[in-house]
Amino acid sequence: RMSDGTCHDDFVHFRGMAADENGIKFRYAAEPNGRTIARMVIHVQCDQEAVNMEAQSAHHRHVEAIPINEDGQSFMDYSVHLTSKCACQGLCPLEALCAVGDRSLQPLHVQEDELRLAADGVTYTWVVGWCQKVKTGPASMDPCGHNPGFVHMYKGPWCLGSFDEDFDMYVRGDTVVVTAVAKSTPRRVVEVHTMCDFTSPGTAVRAAKRDVEVDKQPDGSIRYRLWYKSRCACPGGCVEGVTPPALPSPDPSPRADVCQFRDAKTGSLIDLAPIPPLEVSLLLKDSAKRERKAVIWNIGFCHKVFDPPTGMTKCDSDYGAGFLQMFNEVQCIADFGTMAHLLPTDDGVAITVSNGEITAQVFLICDPLLETTGAVVDSRDVTVLHNKDTKVFGLRLRSRCACPGLCSNITAPLRPSPPSEPEPLAPNLLHHPHSCRLRTELGEELDLSALAPLEFTKSEHKAGHSQQDDEDYVWVMGWCTSVLEAPTGADPCSREDGWGYMQQFRKDHCVQDFKQFVGISALGSGNNTEVEIIYSGQGHGQHGTKTAFIRIHCAPDLSTSQAVGRAEQGRAKAVDDVAWVDYVGDQVNVTELDADTLNYILNFRSPCACPGRCTNPQPASPPPRPVLPPPESPAQEKAESDRCVINGRDLRLLPPTELIWGVHSDTETKEDLTFIWTFGWCNPIRDPPTESGIKADPCTYEEGPGYLQQYRAGRCVSDFNTEFSVTEQLNGVRLTYIDTHGSATSPHKVALVTLVCDHSLVPGVVKKAEQHVTRTIAHGTPMREEYAFELRSRCACSGGCGPDKGCGPFCLSVVGLLALGLGYLLLGMAYNYFTQGATTFEDLIPNLTFWRRAPSICIAWVLALCVFVAGRCGYRSYQQVAINDDDDLFDDDDDEENNSYL
Repeated sequence: RMSDGTCHDDFVHFRGMAADENGIKFRYAAEPNGRTIARMVIHVQCDQEAVNMEAQSAHHRHVEAIPINEDGQSFMDYSVHLTSKCACQGLCPLEALCAVGDRSLQPLHVQEDELRLAADGVTYTWVVGWCQKVKTGPASMDPCGHNPGFVHMYKGPWCLGSFDEDFDMYVRGDTVVVTAVAKSTPRRVVEVHTMCDFTSPGTAVRAAKRDVEVDKQPDGSIRYRLWYKSRCACPGGCVEGVTPPALPSPDPSPRADVCQFRDAKTGSLIDLAPIPPLEVSLLLKDSAKRERKAVIWNIGFCHKVFDPPTGMTKCDSDYGAGFLQMFNEVQCIADFGTMAHLLPTDDGVAITVSNGEITAQVFLICDPLLETTGAVVDSRDVTVLHNKDTKVFGLRLRSRCACPGLCSNITAPLRPSPPSEPEPLAPNLLHHPHSCRLRTELGEELDLSALAPLEFTKSEHKAGHSQQDDEDYVWVMGWCTSVLEAPTGADPCSREDGWGYMQQFRKDHCVQDFKQFVGISALGSGNNTEVEIIYSGQGHGQHGTKTAFIRIHCAPDLSTSQAVGRAEQGRAKAVDDVAWVDYVGDQVNVTELDADTLNYILNFRSPCACPGRCTNPQPASPPPRPVLPPPESPAQEKAESDRCVINGRDLRLLPPTELIWGVHSDTETKEDLTFIWTFGWCNPIRDPPTESGIKADPCTYEEGPGYLQQYRAGRCVSDFNTEFSVTEQLNGVRLTYIDTHGSATSPHKVALVTLVCDHSLVPGVVKKAEQHVTRTIAHGTPMREEYAFELRSRCACSGGCGPDKGCGPFCLSVVGLLALGLGYLLLGMAYNYFTQGATTFEDLIPNLTFWRRAPSICIAWVLALCVFVAGRCGYRSYQQVAINDDDDLFDDDDDEENNSYL
C-alpha cells in the first residue's frame, strides 16, 4: 500500500487461502506499524465469461478499510474484490495456465534428449512436453500406448514410463519446476527443473546437465530430476530484450600479496602472479582403486579460472570460478574455489586449494632453466591420497617463478574478467558419441563402433518426381559419432547448434545437418540382420522436419566386382578391411509426406551388421619399422648417442616443441589448413599436445611414437616414426622424418625440417623462419607427400648449443689469484679505516709505499735473474761508490764530504 511514493504497509505474511461457492479468498498480514497491524483479504470471484485467465477488478473500484480491536490489539482490515476465470472450478487447470507469476513455459515445444542416469550411467531417451501431454513418440518408438503423459521415458524402442498424473508447477529461486507422477509400482515422480537463462534466444531450450539425478525415497518411490535452461523461466517469460538482473561479479583474483612471500633462506621475494593459466591432461593414479584415468586440469595457480577447455561445459559453482578445475571429456567434475594456503617447500612452492570436500595440492618445483614464466608438467601422474573422509590430489609442475627473485620484477599477465553473459553451449556441441552396441532378437551381439566416417556422392531422388530433376549431393556419415570435418573444399555446417551425425553438401555448401540422434535398433538375426539408425534435423530456414533412416544390411563378404570397385574408387574402409561399409544403390530416395516433412532412405552393406563380426576389430598391421642392430662396441654406442651432433652442431639440448602452423600447398588452390605440429627432434614424442586448448588423442602405432607428429581437431593426423636422419647444410642442419602409414590413395609422407643457425636466440629456443609449411606432392610409386619446415635455432650453429666444458686449471688459478688480491685489498682498507683512522684514499690502501716500489723491485729481480742465468743480457750495470776528492779534481762543493756519484 503506497501513496505519493511512500510505502505505508508491506503485506509480507501469507495467512492462507480458502475456497467457497463464489470464489477464493487470499489472506495476508503486514508487520506492525506503530500500534496497528494491517491485514488484507483479496476476494477473487468466479467469472465464467472472462476471455483470458488474468484477474480483473470488480465493478466497485474501491478498497474497504475497517478498524478492528481484538484482545487489546488494533488491526486495520483491508478488503479488495477481483474477478477471474481461474476462480471457477475446473475452468483454469494449472497445466493449461502453464505459468507461475510472470514466468510462463507455455511457448516451449516438446524436447527430446538422450540423457543418462547418474546412478548407473545407462542412457535413456527422455521426451518432455512441459505443460502439454506428449501425443506421439519418437520415430520407431512406441508412443507409450494410449496413455500420453507430460514426460515420457524410453529405453531403445520401448516406453518405460509415462508421467501423466498429479501435475504441479512452482518456482524455486530462479528455476521453474514441473512435476508429474507415473502409474507404476514403485511410485515414480519426475521433476523437470528449467533454470532461467537470459542468453537463450526466444523459446529455445537446452539440457543444462547430461545426467539425470535419481533419488530413492524412504517410502520406496523413485524421483528423477532433469535440468534444462531457457529464457522462458526468467521473469518476463520468453520476451526478447528483457535485461537480466544485475548480479555481483565474482572477484577474478585474490589480493596481490596472496601470490607473494619471502624465502626464509635468502630473503628474496617469490612471486607467482606472472604465471599464466595452464590447461593440461594428467592421469589420476588412485592407489585405493588401482586405476589410472585421464583428467583435464585447468590451473589458474593463485588466480581464478573463468574459461573452460574448448567444447566443454563451464563449471557452475557457488564460487563463480575456482583456482583449479577438473574436467572429463565433456563437462566439469570439480571446481576448487577456496585457496587454503600457499607455503614454501624444499624445492619450490605448494599451493593448496579446496572445494569443501576434496583438497588439491599443486607443487611448483623451482626450475631456473625455463625461459618463460609459464609452468610445465614435471609428472603426468596425479597422486590420490585418502585421508579419512577426504581425498587429496597432488600435482607436480615446474616453473622459474617458484625460484626466489626470478619473477619478482615481472608484470603479471592480464587476467580475463568474469564474463557477464556467457555464450550458451549447445548440448550436441559436446559431440558425445552414442552407443553403437546392441543385440538382435536372439541376443546376438552387434557393434558398429568400428565403422569409419564415410563420404560418398549420390543423387537425391524424390518420390513422384522425374529423375531428370535429381541432383548430385555429397553425403557424409558419422554413424554413432558426430561429423567433425566437412568434405575437401567445402564450408562446414553451422556449429551454432552442434555437429550432426549425417550431413548433406551441394557445391561446397552444407545443405542439411542431421543433428538429432533419434535411435538405433536391430531387426532379424544371423546373416539376415538389419541395423536401422534414425537421425532428425530441421529443414531450410528452421522450418519443417527431415528424418533420415539409415539401414545397414548384413554382408558377410565382398563380391569380386565390389572389391575391385572399392580399390579403384578408394572408398572408406576401416581397420584391416574387417569393418568396411558400402552404399547400396545409385540414389538416395526421399519421400515427401507433406510440405514440411521429408523422409530419407539410405541403404548400406557392412559385415559389422552381422552378429559377432566387428565386436573385437583388430587394428591394421603397419609396415615394420627398421630395427637398428644393437651396438657391439663402445664406439658404436657413442655414435648412436651422438647422432644429433654434427661438426659442433648439437641438437640434443632442444626441448620438445609444439607449434601451431598452417600448411600451404604449391599444387592446390584450396585454403591453408592449420595443424598442431609437435617436434621431438632426436627423441620420440611421449605426450600429445595439450597447451593449445584441445585435448588430443595420442598417435598409436605398433612401432611406437615418432619424432614429429601432426594433429588437428584433437586427433593424430600423421606420425613420422619409421625413419629418421640428420645431415649438415651450409648454414644449419636438416632433419628428415618419414611416415609410411599411407595407402594407394593416401601417400607416404616425408618431413624435411631445416634448422637455420641464429646466434641471436637463446640456446634451446626455436623460432619459425617461414609463415607456413610448404606441402608438395611427388607422384610416383609410392606417392610422396613432402612437408618443408624452416626454423631458426642457435643449436644449428657450430658450437651454439654444445656442452659447457667449464673452467680449466689455468682459469681456476687466475680466478683464485684475483679473489686473493681482492680479499687482501678489502681487509687492508678495513684495517686502516677502523684501526689507524685513515680517511683519504691513499691512506686506506694497505702498504702503499711497498706497492709503489713494487714495479722497480720486480724489475730488479728480473734483471738479477737474467744475469744469474745467462751471464749477460746486453746492458751495462753501474754501482754507487765513494770518492775522496781532496785535490779538487772535480768541480764540486768541498764542504760536503764523501760525495757519492753514479
